[in-house]
Amino acid sequence: MMFGRTSLASTQSQKQYICLKSISARILHISSSHSFREDKKTTALAIIDNVKQVRHSPTPALVLGSSGLIPFVAAPVYMATTGVFDPGLAQAQLFYGATILSFIGGVRWGLTLPESSPQAPNWHNLGYSVSLSLVAWLGLLAPLPIGVLTLIGGLGLTGYMDLAMWGYPTWFKGMRFCLTFVAVLSLWTTLVFNLVLKNKSSSAAVNKDGIESEAKS
Repeated sequence: MMFGRTSLASTQSQKQYICLKSISARILHISSSHSFREDKKTTALAIIDNVKQVRHSPTPALVLGSSGLIPFVAAPVYMATTGVFDPGLAQAQLFYGATILSFIGGVRWGLTLPESSPQAPNWHNLGYSVSLSLVAWLGLLAPLPIGVLTLIGGLGLTGYMDLAMWGYPTWFKGMRFCLTFVAVLSLWTTLVFNLVLKNKSSSAAVNKDGIESEAKS
């Protein structure tokens, strides 16, 4: 009698173990599948899909966003055309880049304001929003090459974080990638021109010295 009860208890324990093991495996499978779907939406592999959604952007956002690239692109295009690096134009581009970086911080702040927003107005989101203005400010205080690198890093990092964050529509992420890519490329081109092109200030000084020498002679 005792042996029968022991066998019955052992059988029930084995059934419970098998059942729990099956449930655990099922939960792990569902969790893994869910994580994969979430990662698929936020990894760099989704950038192409986001870019394709740019055509669904609201017209004002598309027009104003594209127009916002003009101050970025104008500086390196002018320098490439003239073959001369213009420090004043590079400084103006730097100021504009700092303004855009601060604006991006405001976009994150605004995302947290609606009650139905997927992003809460917590320390992480609001602190991130404010920190971009500080990074832009530090970029303006630094010498031109370091300031440009600061803005390149800030725009690139925030671009990646916005693409990887849940809450923005796909058209915005696609447009964000395109605008950030062109802005960073323009800043980088200006930085390269600072190294390879003759400086406008130096050229003006040489011409001035030449004119003064001719006048004295």
